[in-house]
Amino acid sequence: FDAGAYIDGTETPLAAEEDAVVHLLNMDPGIYEEEDSGVDDSLDILLIDDSMNNRLLFSMFLRDTRHRITEAHNGQEGVEAFQNQRFDVIFMDMEMPLMNGYQATRIIRAMEADAGMEPTPIVAQTAHVLPDFKYQCMLSGCTEFLGKPFSKNALLTMIKAFSRLKRERMRAAH
Repeated sequence: FDAGAYIDGTETPLAAEEDAVVHLLNMDPGIYEEEDSGVDDSLDILLIDDSMNNRLLFSMFLRDTRHRITEAHNGQEGVEAFQNQRFDVIFMDMEMPLMNGYQATRIIRAMEADAGMEPTPIVAQTAHVLPDFKYQCMLSGCTEFLGKPFSKNALLTMIKAFSRLKRERMRAAH
């Protein structure tokens, strides 16, 4: 899937897509509104996708938010970015040249285990939404799934869930 046709803002939310968004997060897929909780719940996001159009669409969907996006063009660049910086969430295209998302996810999980780090949420992104593909994504170490094409609302709902999770973790740590 290439998001080029969706850059003008015409997206088509799919029922299965919203199910995938709320599957593991158990959240109500509502309108995205950033909450002013007094806690910095902005996210450092690593976006790993070989399609310039997909990266542009993702960034456009988040342009009016406080979140910071670091882009990588393939799995190898994504692993290198992860080595250099801690991220709150990773959005991983599963089919890329040089190193695909399955390989990159396994390497990231091994790096976290070796360092004794808490696993970073990794959201698998692929146009393959059949159960077997979702299962393979989870086996590789992904924690969530967002089918392509995804709507702005679906992405922002997922981002809101991760912001809420970060906020809860920060409160629990104090």
